[in-house]
Amino acid sequence: MTARILALALLLVCSASASAQSPETCTIGVYSDPEGTSGFASVGYGSYLSLYVVLYVEDVVKAVSYDLEIDTQYMHYVWASLGFGPEESGLNISSPGGFNVGLGSCVPGFTGLPVLVARHSLFAYDFFAPGGPQKSPTVIAIARVKPNVDQDPTDAIYASCDNRLEACPPGNAVYIYGPVAVQSESMGRVKALYR
Repeated sequence: MTARILALALLLVCSASASAQSPETCTIGVYSDPEGTSGFASVGYGSYLSLYVVLYVEDVVKAVSYDLEIDTQYMHYVWASLGFGPEESGLNISSPGGFNVGLGSCVPGFTGLPVLVARHSLFAYDFFAPGGPQKSPTVIAIARVKPNVDQDPTDAIYASCDNRLEACPPGNAVYIYGPVAVQSESMGRVKALYR
């Protein structure tokens, strides 16, 4: 009985180390939360919005290379601040093609744990509503991860803690909703609703 338990434990340890050596799945995406669960965000006039680049991989990661694109014609913004690595203790070496982020330590991504790569905060200072003033939220921008073309023209890449470079295709995008236009109502019209 003890031999069977020991053999099962050894099998589990070997299969875990094998998956660390050859990751089968990897995605890198941008989210509106650091846990990598939400693909929607809203931003108001003169407000800040943080976007998080998150890597999902069954591996131990020390660096990631990617670029971040904001596709918009309806929002003017400036980058307000950047933070790299899970505790913002990482380092970025920018290149014309994008970001090259050292996470500051080896970060495990096993069992579905997200690896927080970066926080990109923007300040939105002007909007142009598509089709005029809106009474409901409208998507004004889409943020997505794309490859750092200085490193790889087709995929983002990451470096494992045992110095392997692995391709990681872009995944989730964030849909950014703009402010809702407020229509003022007269008190008489509001009272009429209750009659």
